[in-house]
Amino acid sequence: MGMIGSYDRLRPVEVEMWRTLRATDQRAASDYVDQLDGAWRMCDLDKLWEAIEYLVDAAGGPDLSPLMGDEDFDDTDVLFNPESVCDIAARLDAVSTDRFMAVFDPELLNARNVYPANYTPDDANDLRDLYEEVVRFFARAAADGDWVKIGQS
Repeated sequence: MGMIGSYDRLRPVEVEMWRTLRATDQRAASDYVDQLDGAWRMCDLDKLWEAIEYLVDAAGGPDLSPLMGDEDFDDTDVLFNPESVCDIAARLDAVSTDRFMAVFDPELLNARNVYPANYTPDDANDLRDLYEEVVRFFARAAADGDWVKIGQS
């Protein structure tokens, strides 16, 4: 098992519904987000969330830490408002894939105990592809004026 990370895009009206549900029933709020239609809504980081955060930071990008949202409801749910989403998208756009990959060092990731550990050079392609997906995800969310919910399970 282990910690799984993801980003979910929410429209403003969906954020209000999520907040209403969340106030009384965390499970219902989570189920509400899960039932929203469209693969475009989610960016699944799986267990590579900390490696993505670490490498973006090492490359001079924005802090993607799940504790850095605009509204920290608890350790598992954080929201970035549309303005923050635009800021993150712009800052991610400034970190090219080449720059991101230039800081990829499996030995350093393992020495720093970056979750899930045991990185090898074979992980480079997965991390590159996931980084490019994160960049596209935030760019689309910013263009559409969406909120982004960060979750870990």
